[in-house]
Amino acid sequence: MKGSFSRNFFLNKIVSVGSLLVIIISFFMPPDGLSSTHCGLKLLTGAPCPACGLTRSISSISQMRFLQSFYYHPLGFLFYIIFLMFAMYNFFPQKVKVRIQKLFDLHDDLIRNIFLGIIYTFLIYGIIRFFYCLLGGTRCSV
Repeated sequence: MKGSFSRNFFLNKIVSVGSLLVIIISFFMPPDGLSSTHCGLKLLTGAPCPACGLTRSISSISQMRFLQSFYYHPLGFLFYIIFLMFAMYNFFPQKVKVRIQKLFDLHDDLIRNIFLGIIYTFLIYGIIRFFYCLLGGTRCSV
């Protein structure tokens, strides 16, 4: 495959279309959730996984409920911005896409490290919240 890791991973149609679907669906999802838990980890342990609350957080942002979004998942804003950027990529003119691709190729290591930093932050937050809830912490109903 030609191009950098970042370019091949982030700037492809599947990621762009998937991100667009996430944003569109978030406008129709109830921000308070579907009143049922679909998380296997939470069903088994009673403690939330790293992603618990993320769907409700993104839906809350789409419906302008920013404080509620932060309550459901503090990283929801970051993921919303990322989804929005990837969703918009397919709508850019070809000249802009080429510039973005060159930028990704030029800064491949930096973009990869930022991506890994986001993943690590997400996982560390989730692990801390998981054990906090297992030990009887408050605000674990999300």
